[in-house]
Amino acid sequence: MIARGLVGLPRFINEDDYFEPGQEHADPLIQELLRPAGFGYAAGFLLQLPHGDLVTLNMEQYWERGPIRGDDLARLDSLYPHLARSAMLAGRLDLQRVQTAVDTLAAVGLPAVALSPRGTVVHANDGLAATSPIWTTRHGERIGLHDRIADAQLSETLEHIGTVAGQRSLPIRSGGVIVSVLHVLPIRRSAHDLFGRAAAIAALTEPRFGSASGPLIQAVFDLTPAELAVAEGVTRGRSVAELAEMSGRSVHTVRNQLKSAMAKTGSRRQTDLVLLMTRGSATDHQAR
Repeated sequence: MIARGLVGLPRFINEDDYFEPGQEHADPLIQELLRPAGFGYAAGFLLQLPHGDLVTLNMEQYWERGPIRGDDLARLDSLYPHLARSAMLAGRLDLQRVQTAVDTLAAVGLPAVALSPRGTVVHANDGLAATSPIWTTRHGERIGLHDRIADAQLSETLEHIGTVAGQRSLPIRSGGVIVSVLHVLPIRRSAHDLFGRAAAIAALTEPRFGSASGPLIQAVFDLTPAELAVAEGVTRGRSVAELAEMSGRSVHTVRNQLKSAMAKTGSRRQTDLVLLMTRGSATDHQAR
């Protein structure tokens, strides 16, 4: 736990600021991780940026050389203004890049928002304001969807944002009808160097479903070809056993593919999936 009084001090801090004399020897991080690697003493600073990020810079010292104090600490302190200024400028540049990316989506007609891993809004474009019947902010600017199932899916998606499950298209229903789809696109690998604390960009679309809309539904909800085939099969009135026999797969496999298609499309019941495949609507699952 970082003591609040240490954040924003205009200097480097060391073990003298963290521990009572001798207590650093009992710290598990030092004893179990740093000491075996030959380290264990350090100096650094903690800087709160204007848009909420906490920047930390840490300099490790070999254990055999002892704590960083005296002239060594003073030399680091002389560098503090330059390092702090660089960190603040880099943080602002990250935010500007996020804003540019999200605002560019507005230029092509897509309401969009950049989100942190916890769902906090980093930046939203003007188009998102017009979609207020769909979403809201709560608990410190965390985004929330009025569709409770979609909101739970969004939280789960952000929780796994670093994995394959972190890229999803979420159907949003109002009055039982899909009114929009939220596409969550994770920011991965080197892109983090450009977008800083934003973990994902989410964009809203309003697809027009209708009959023979299988390919559109497959694209919107990331269905595999097998999942789409099962969804189309149950829409035609086929049972899971019949689909298994027709495809040469086991009943267990087909049932799992059906469950996966329902989960991806936010369908709580098989009838919801059938209605989505035929006209993009479903019974009002929120009331149940």
